Amino acid sequence: MRESEVLPVRELARDVWLVGGGSAALVVAFADHVMVIDAPPSSAAETLKRVAALAPGKPIRFVIP
Repeated sequence: MRESEVLPVRELARDVWLVGGGSAALVVAFADHVMVIDAPPSSAAETLKRVAALAPGKPIRFVIP
């Protein structure tokens, strides 16, 4: 993935998103933190940017490979 590309985001439910294209991460926002499931290493930096925009002020507390 090129640095200038933006990962697509699909909202699955309130506070639940699928971030990415073919290889995607499931992002779940809770009251005070975020959990990221199956985050692809090839787009980790862009995934982190998208998570920060989706759940501002909430730290990523759990990453489940």
